Amino acid sequence: MLSKESYIINLDLSYLERRLTDRLKWSPRDAKEAVRRYKNFLLLLLKYPKETLAPAPDMDEAWHNHILFTREYIRDTSEIFGEYLHHTPSQNSGPEEKLVMEGAQSRTSELYIQEFKEPYSLELDVASFW
Repeated sequence: MLSKESYIINLDLSYLERRLTDRLKWSPRDAKEAVRRYKNFLLLLLKYPKETLAPAPDMDEAWHNHILFTREYIRDTSEIFGEYLHHTPSQNSGPEEKLVMEGAQSRTSELYIQEFKEPYSLELDVASFW
């Protein structure tokens, strides 16, 4: 049986790469990079379960697309986290939420750089994120 970390690392999400290139017209390079970084984000969520973390836009788009494949998403997140991993989008409801989101992004960036030795935010050549 694979460890949860190994499960994430070995997770075949090539179907997400295809969706990002076919549906959203991302370059294959950007789609592959976004999926790789999304897997890194899952590793952070696993390692830091008590932290409020926020994905960078490319990771978030990969996450949104993973959720669309409901059977795979339920299987994967149940295997990794022991339950369905809910995605709570920003409501843009005011200054308090903005501060919470900025704090989450800052903390995620700090942990991402610490764990993966690479930038949290990237400039990707994608047609659009939303």
